[in-house]
Amino acid sequence: MFEAVLSAEIWRKCVTAIGSLVEEVPLRITAEGIELRAMDPSHVSMIDFKMNKEVFAEFKTDKEVTIGIDIEDMSKFINRSRSDDILVLKLDEEKNKILMVLKGTSTRRFGCQLIDVTEQSNLFPFTTDGVNLFLEKITSNPMFHQKDWMENLKAKYLILLFFYMCWK
Repeated sequence: MFEAVLSAEIWRKCVTAIGSLVEEVPLRITAEGIELRAMDPSHVSMIDFKMNKEVFAEFKTDKEVTIGIDIEDMSKFINRSRSDDILVLKLDEEKNKILMVLKGTSTRRFGCQLIDVTEQSNLFPFTTDGVNLFLEKITSNPMFHQKDWMENLKAKYLILLFFYMCWK
């Protein structure tokens, strides 16, 4: 059993960002939240995504499970959401679907068929300590003490910096 409630706007932004690199993902649901790790088809970019249960208005799961999601199918539905909609995600293991319900001025339902994908947990043979150290070195420079700059850097360029540190 898995059920989560959150802002549709937040989920839409996450799905859009993930969908810009990959088409299918193994979504791992744990008691701590949801996470995924996936490589783009050309194996140039990687996504290591985590969303803690504190982000959700409600988060319930009785077991750890990994499900395969087609990001394009999910995008088609979530892109219909309005900024004030609430999204309810439910796992229906009998029908092999993740059910998505948008609640707002109207209620819309959609079932996204689960797909068979391989979890790519072994893609990180190293840690992200180098990236964090690199970010600390950059931000220790007095000209970079603006909070907005730091947040934008982390949000937009963490993957780029990660690959820079690992393959330089």
